Amino acid sequence: QLVAYMDIGSAWKGFIPDVGNSGATYSYPTLGSNTGNNNVYVQFTVPAGVALGYGGGLRTSIFGYFIRLDEGWSIDTPKKPVTYFSLGTDF
Repeated sequence: QLVAYMDIGSAWKGFIPDVGNSGATYSYPTLGSNTGNNNVYVQFTVPAGVALGYGGGLRTSIFGYFIRLDEGWSIDTPKKPVTYFSLGTDF
Protein backbone atom coordinates (compact mmCIF):
# COMPACT_ATOMS: atom_id res chain seq x y z
CA GLN A 1 0.00 0.00 0.00
CA LEU A 2 1.06 3.55 -0.67
CA VAL A 3 -0.25 6.01 1.92
CA ALA A 4 -0.24 9.72 2.68
CA TYR A 5 -0.74 11.00 6.19
CA MET A 6 -1.00 14.08 8.39
CA ASP A 7 -0.52 13.84 12.14
CA ILE A 8 -1.25 16.36 14.87
CA GLY A 9 -0.85 15.89 18.60
CA SER A 10 0.42 17.21 21.91
CA ALA A 11 4.12 17.86 22.24
CA TRP A 12 6.45 19.51 24.71
CA LYS A 13 10.10 19.59 25.68
CA GLY A 14 11.28 18.07 28.93
CA PHE A 15 9.68 15.57 31.28
CA ILE A 16 6.60 17.59 32.31
CA PRO A 17 4.71 20.13 30.14
CA ASP A 18 4.53 23.69 31.47
CA VAL A 19 3.19 27.11 30.46
CA GLY A 20 6.56 28.00 28.92
CA ASN A 21 5.46 26.38 25.66
CA SER A 22 4.36 28.99 23.16
CA GLY A 23 2.31 28.75 20.01
CA ALA A 24 3.69 29.45 16.55
CA THR A 25 2.39 31.17 13.43
CA TYR A 26 3.25 29.82 9.98
CA SER A 27 2.90 31.71 6.69
CA TYR A 28 3.24 30.09 3.26
CA PRO A 29 3.01 31.77 -0.17
CA THR A 30 0.28 30.47 -2.45
CA LEU A 31 0.94 29.17 -5.96
CA GLY A 32 2.30 31.86 -8.24
CA SER A 33 3.57 34.13 -5.46
CA ASN A 34 7.21 33.22 -6.13
CA THR A 35 6.95 34.85 -9.58
CA GLY A 36 6.09 38.23 -8.06
CA ASN A 37 2.57 38.22 -9.52
CA ASN A 38 0.75 37.16 -6.38
CA ASN A 39 1.06 38.48 -2.83
CA VAL A 40 -1.39 36.03 -1.26
CA TYR A 41 -0.23 33.94 1.70
CA VAL A 42 -1.82 31.15 3.71
CA GLN A 43 -1.29 31.78 7.42
CA PHE A 44 -2.30 29.72 10.45
CA THR A 45 -1.46 29.63 14.13
CA VAL A 46 -0.72 26.42 16.02
CA PRO A 47 -1.62 26.53 19.74
CA ALA A 48 0.99 25.96 22.43
CA GLY A 49 2.12 22.37 22.85
CA VAL A 50 0.85 21.10 19.49
CA ALA A 51 3.03 19.39 16.87
CA LEU A 52 2.07 18.86 13.24
CA GLY A 53 3.67 16.57 10.65
CA TYR A 54 2.88 15.14 7.23
CA GLY A 55 4.35 12.63 4.82
CA GLY A 56 3.95 9.45 2.87
CA GLY A 57 4.90 5.84 3.20
CA LEU A 58 4.75 2.25 2.13
CA ARG A 59 2.95 -0.53 4.04
CA THR A 60 3.09 -4.30 3.55
CA SER A 61 2.74 -7.53 5.46
CA ILE A 62 5.19 -10.44 5.15
CA PHE A 63 4.84 -13.68 7.16
CA GLY A 64 2.47 -12.00 9.60
CA TYR A 65 4.76 -9.00 10.26
CA PHE A 66 3.60 -5.51 9.41
CA ILE A 67 6.34 -3.48 7.73
CA ARG A 68 6.23 0.30 7.33
CA LEU A 69 8.61 2.73 5.67
CA ASP A 70 7.66 6.38 6.10
CA GLU A 71 9.15 9.70 5.08
CA GLY A 72 7.84 12.57 7.21
CA TRP A 73 8.24 16.31 7.52
CA SER A 74 7.58 18.50 10.53
CA ILE A 75 5.75 21.77 9.98
CA ASP A 76 8.71 23.43 11.76
CA THR A 77 11.38 21.99 9.43
CA PRO A 78 9.70 21.31 6.06
CA LYS A 79 13.01 20.95 4.14
CA LYS A 80 14.49 18.27 6.43
CA PRO A 81 12.56 14.97 6.18
CA VAL A 82 12.86 12.11 8.66
CA THR A 83 12.70 8.46 7.56
CA TYR A 84 11.02 5.88 9.81
CA PHE A 85 11.15 2.10 9.50
CA SER A 86 8.82 -0.02 11.61
CA LEU A 87 8.39 -3.78 12.00
CA GLY A 88 5.63 -5.20 14.17
CA THR A 89 2.87 -7.74 14.67
CA ASP A 90 -0.88 -7.42 15.08
CA PHE A 91 -1.93 -6.94 18.69
